[in-house]
Amino acid sequence: MNYIVFDLEWNQPRTKSEKITDPIPFSGEIIQIGAVKMDEAFQITDTFEIMVTPIYYTTMNSAVEQLTGIDDEDLKEGVPFVEAYQAFLRFCGEEFCFLTWGGDDIRILTANLKIHHVSTENFPKCYNLQRIFGKQIAKTKKQIALEKAVELLGEPPYRAHNALNDAMSSALVSKHLDLTQEALHADVPAPKKKRRPPFSKRRAKLACGTTVASAKDALPHVESAGFVCACGRKKSAPLGWIRLGKAKVITAVTCPCGKEYYAWVRWKQTPQNEIHLDIHVKKMNQELRALYHKNNKIDDAIREYAQLRKARKGEETR
Repeated sequence: MNYIVFDLEWNQPRTKSEKITDPIPFSGEIIQIGAVKMDEAFQITDTFEIMVTPIYYTTMNSAVEQLTGIDDEDLKEGVPFVEAYQAFLRFCGEEFCFLTWGGDDIRILTANLKIHHVSTENFPKCYNLQRIFGKQIAKTKKQIALEKAVELLGEPPYRAHNALNDAMSSALVSKHLDLTQEALHADVPAPKKKRRPPFSKRRAKLACGTTVASAKDALPHVESAGFVCACGRKKSAPLGWIRLGKAKVITAVTCPCGKEYYAWVRWKQTPQNEIHLDIHVKKMNQELRALYHKNNKIDDAIREYAQLRKARKGEETR
């Protein structure tokens, strides 16, 4: 099996408005591929370098140009991405795995494959030399720069931010690492369990942006939808809505599992005379509980005053 140590250089949008988001978020277009082939004894047997002509970010980002030394004229000398990638695969051989310094190169490569409609079905196994170096030599989980690793190991430095040079530097570092199959597989992180995001970052079950016919219908609509607790169960009905201003109400909600939440709803009228609801939920804490109880007391006082005023008006009409 061949071990392919590769590095990429990619161009970036010059402004936020230039960034492509459809069909996928596309933050970098590959403009240079550099690679080193090592055999099973981890001896360098061949090298590869190719320039790629971009079709999305066709003018060099000034920061990338300064970093890599690649300018607009250099881009014209490249080949289309699909052609460059096919040449790269021929260089890799029939059986191989990828070694990269960090995870950005794999992320950028897969994004470029997707946007060019190239299948990733048979994508090879990938291993992160930066993480292996940190685990075996630096004894840290912090990310170590490639230049720093080369310096620490006393290897000859290559000019950084050139794809082939960085691939060569990574290959030199790899010779100091245990890259046996056992060590490589032991370094692969376990798949992360899908965790529900913190409740403060999630919306209530009734999605933000729901519209109702009138403000009168807003709160019953919210109550009927209910809120979903982090435990997965629907929380009980709100303890009571407290109005804050003309377009906001708050409440406290308790789930049968014991978790408490603070919820608030804002609404505004649309040009079509509909009421647009924006619902937020946060896990209850001391500060929010104090805020709720403070406003609850104010609300009770207002209600008592309103009832007293209504009673006085009733007496006056008799």
